[in-house]
Amino acid sequence: MTELTMLCFAALVAHIDPAWRLVSVEVLSGGEAAHVALLDIAKSDGARERLVVRRHRPRDLANNPDIAHDEFRLLALLAAEGVAAPRPIHHEPAGLFETPCLVVSHIDGTPADDNVDPDALVIEMAHYLARLHRVDGSRRELAFLPRLEQGLETMVADSPVVPDETLSESSIRCALGNLPPPVSGHPPALLHGDFWPGNIVWQDRTIAGVIDWEDAAIGDPVADLANARLELAWLMGAQYADQLAQRYVAATHGAVDLADLPRWDLAAALRPAGWVGGWEEYDPETIRAMKARHREFVHKAMVELPIRYR
Repeated sequence: MTELTMLCFAALVAHIDPAWRLVSVEVLSGGEAAHVALLDIAKSDGARERLVVRRHRPRDLANNPDIAHDEFRLLALLAAEGVAAPRPIHHEPAGLFETPCLVVSHIDGTPADDNVDPDALVIEMAHYLARLHRVDGSRRELAFLPRLEQGLETMVADSPVVPDETLSESSIRCALGNLPPPVSGHPPALLHGDFWPGNIVWQDRTIAGVIDWEDAAIGDPVADLANARLELAWLMGAQYADQLAQRYVAATHGAVDLADLPRWDLAAALRPAGWVGGWEEYDPETIRAMKARHREFVHKAMVELPIRYR
């Protein structure tokens, strides 16, 4: 890290509280959506605190130049609702750094994709999603978030010149394109948008918090469930994806109807198509296994598409 970058982080801390002092900075790896750094802060009373700085990457900034501020507002609402997520500390407009940045509290724990009891994880994920989806998506304070159904329409229409047939892209696009527009039987809910074990901070067999809210949206809660199902199928196997659906229905006391789950499963399966850079961290055998599980996930969704859509 350059001296200039260190000076920028020190200035950022001073903007938050002039009495605070930057002790150290650790650049964290693995952030696909943002550049992430962990700051060690000394407060005026001698207490120490760790803060996380997120600077979103060009792709997300191109889609939404206000993404850092929007995420700050969303995290403030989650804190008021008692949903386990980082506390928003500060939003810094562009200037100090080339792009805006978001400062949030650090949550102690480990990613839930790291040697976690899968049965305990599925139960906790189901209850967390059920709690999150009780947040009314029609609230005026959430009007800045995108609508999921509009994003689905854009994703299906944005067909590449060369489809990713290793992930059944043409078949998925054809199936989704032949379905009528989604009409949810549920009130619009607040969705995380990328709810998977890697975004879950795990501590003492519970979810200490969920991070990375840049994909949050308003829409059918079943879509959030479907994204999480694909991730569990990839990491642990199809049986855990099905367990999550069952646990989620139980956690919502049957308030959520899964009749449209095959549609949202296919939408989730379409997202990684053409995801060239995303496979680089995996060895060839893992990639083969993940693609096989993806095909199984897609096949099952195709078979289970509601009769009325055929």
